[in-house]
Amino acid sequence: MSRGVSELEEQLEEGVEVEPSRILAVAECAARLGCALRSGRWLEIGARLYGRAGAPPSREVLALVDELPADARIADAMSALRHAGPPTRQAS
Repeated sequence: MSRGVSELEEQLEEGVEVEPSRILAVAECAARLGCALRSGRWLEIGARLYGRAGAPPSREVLALVDELPADARIADAMSALRHAGPPTRQAS
């Protein structure tokens, strides 16, 4: 998984056109892995990739994040994932 994420992020940095569905699939895997392992690193990777794809995490991923126990070590990563995706529009 690490290798695939590294390659994807390298392509994105180089400006290679990558299908948004591919970015979302990797983001979903990273976020689910982060939840399963309680890993801030993987949660942050998922959040970053959702941002690159311009899409929010799926409801299923958000439900997994909500089920995680309170843990100060991953609190920031959990918050980043909850708020990942396109910026919300401000009311005029």
